[in-house]
Amino acid sequence: MGVATAVVVALVVVFIVVTGDDDKTTPTAGSSSAPASTPPSDAPTSEAPNSSPPATEDPTVTDGKTVTASDGKSRLTVPGDWTELSLLNEAKVQQGNTAKEQYLMVITEAQASFDLQLDGYAKLVIEQMQKRLTNSNVTGPQQLTINGDPALQYELHGTAQGVRITYWVTLVEGAEDFHQILTWTLETRGEEHGPLLRQVTTTFEDLGA
Repeated sequence: MGVATAVVVALVVVFIVVTGDDDKTTPTAGSSSAPASTPPSDAPTSEAPNSSPPATEDPTVTDGKTVTASDGKSRLTVPGDWTELSLLNEAKVQQGNTAKEQYLMVITEAQASFDLQLDGYAKLVIEQMQKRLTNSNVTGPQQLTINGDPALQYELHGTAQGVRITYWVTLVEGAEDFHQILTWTLETRGEEHGPLLRQVTTTFEDLGA
């Protein structure tokens, strides 16, 4: 299994979605739906060499483009060299640069489907992710305000499909929805790409109902 494919699989097995209104407090991790497609054919099959460009060479969000979620409930700004990806049917935003191992997804769930506040929802998401990773450790949460909305951000490290991955998981409480902003990269590239991935997260906007 190539590295890019492993990263995609790792994300697929850790995301959390609601099973239905009759089961508001016990969402399940994972989904019966498969990723919409496999990663692009030009995705790397091994970790990047040590000659990888430094983080300062990454396009900044300032030079980026605005992407609106497929459900119209959110938007954010991503680097200009990111493209739309097909990773997971439930994700409302799927963007990244596979050559650099930079990935982002947004999953939106109605607050009415949970009998939880933001901190409880965040704890549930992180617990479910950790259950599906091995040798995991998490730091946080860091309390944030993103475009006026309260948010909690965690940094999560773990192994999935034999690959060490670093996730930045940000949970945002919008007007009517909880949003999971999931960004990730190979752990070996976390220091390089982390600043950019966190910067992208700060551009997130909840657009309401």
